[in-house]
Amino acid sequence: MLTVRSQSTGLPLAFSIIKVMVPGVDQQVKSVVADEMGRFFILTPPGEYYITVDEKQPDESYKQVYRSQPKKLEKGVLDEDILAP
Repeated sequence: MLTVRSQSTGLPLAFSIIKVMVPGVDQQVKSVVADEMGRFFILTPPGEYYITVDEKQPDESYKQVYRSQPKKLEKGVLDEDILAP
């Protein structure tokens, strides 16, 4: 399993929403919610995507805190942890 964490504190971003998006058209292909330890798993069709992370705020709303550069997922599996600023 992968994790999503804060780059500044190293703490997990519990219950954050990780989205897989198609560059150019900004179409969402998949989304998952991290667990309380920031763990998640994403499986998509192979292709080029960018990843966003929406962090859960104290008032229960969500705020986008991370957007990756487009990357090719040759096997359709994200294979690295996410460190959000």
